[in-house]
Amino acid sequence: GETQPLFVFHHGAGQSALSFALTARELRQRTNNQCAIACYDCRGHGKCNDDLTRTANDNDLSLARLTQDLVEVVRQVQQHPKQSIILVGHSMGGAVVVDAVARKLIAPMTGVVVLDVVEGSAMESLAYMSAFIQSRPVAFHS
Repeated sequence: GETQPLFVFHHGAGQSALSFALTARELRQRTNNQCAIACYDCRGHGKCNDDLTRTANDNDLSLARLTQDLVEVVRQVQQHPKQSIILVGHSMGGAVVVDAVARKLIAPMTGVVVLDVVEGSAMESLAYMSAFIQSRPVAFHS
C-alpha cells in the first residue's frame, strides 16, 4: 500500500511534545488514521532529560543543533525514503523547521506549518516565500 504522510511536530521553548497531543489526536481522527505522527521533546525539554537521551553537550540549544536533532528524529521515524514529510513547528520549533527546509535537510517535503514563529526567523523566511509560491501549481486537473 501507499505510505502514509508523516507529520513531525516541534514544540516551542519551555514546552514539550505534549503541546501537540490534542492536535495529533484530531489529525488522526480527521484523516481516518491515514497519517503517521511524531511529536518529540527537543533537548533540554520535557522528558528528554533522562539518561537515554543524553548527548556530549546537552546545553547546546543553538538553531543548528536543534535543526540537526530534528533531522535525526526524521531519519529515525521515516518509514520509507519516499514517505512525504510535513513539518510543524511552534515558536522556537517554527524557527527549527524553517531552518531545516531552507537548508534542504529533509526530503521529500510535502508541507511546512509554522505557528507563532519568532520574528527573526519569520523575516528570514520571507526571502524563500516567492520561490516557494512560484513553485506551487496554479490549478489542478479534475
